[in-house]
Amino acid sequence: EPKANYSVARLEIPFLNEVSRIGINATNVSRENAFGATVAGLDWRVGLLNNRLSSSGQIIQSNKEDRVGNAHRLNILYTNPSFWGIRAWYGFFDDKFDINDLGFLRRNNISWMGAKLSLRKDDPWGSFINNSLEFRFSKDYRNDGTLLENEFGIESENLLKNYWSFNFSGMIDGLESVYND
Repeated sequence: EPKANYSVARLEIPFLNEVSRIGINATNVSRENAFGATVAGLDWRVGLLNNRLSSSGQIIQSNKEDRVGNAHRLNILYTNPSFWGIRAWYGFFDDKFDINDLGFLRRNNISWMGAKLSLRKDDPWGSFINNSLEFRFSKDYRNDGTLLENEFGIESENLLKNYWSFNFSGMIDGLESVYND
């Protein structure tokens, strides 16, 4: 292993209101007589309407052995104060994105997207303190169009007045081979 220097930097600043922030981060690995690796990114968390509407995400670029890779992700969430919420997400890692010198990435060359509808009862009623029911749909693709995962899920959580809880969940994972030219 050649001599190496590992550096990590992070700067985060609040903006707009008490819950919103924007940040930048960078990592660098410098090796003696060998290629290094650099990753830099911008991330955010924005909360509006008393934090009922929020967005979070990242834009990241990696550079390893002069191979520049890109990645991004975006989440949008709305939580109604009375009983429901909705969330949508999208993310992308290109085939050259590599953070594994000073991080961990299970796989690159992938895109994912999904949506979730949540229903909840926060006020005590009957034998319950609270309940929630969630419906989720998501898909993962290789960037050539090959479908990797096609999932529909349902989950319920229930807290009783004696603080016992019971939950159930189910998932249909329909992996099918799709290729788009």
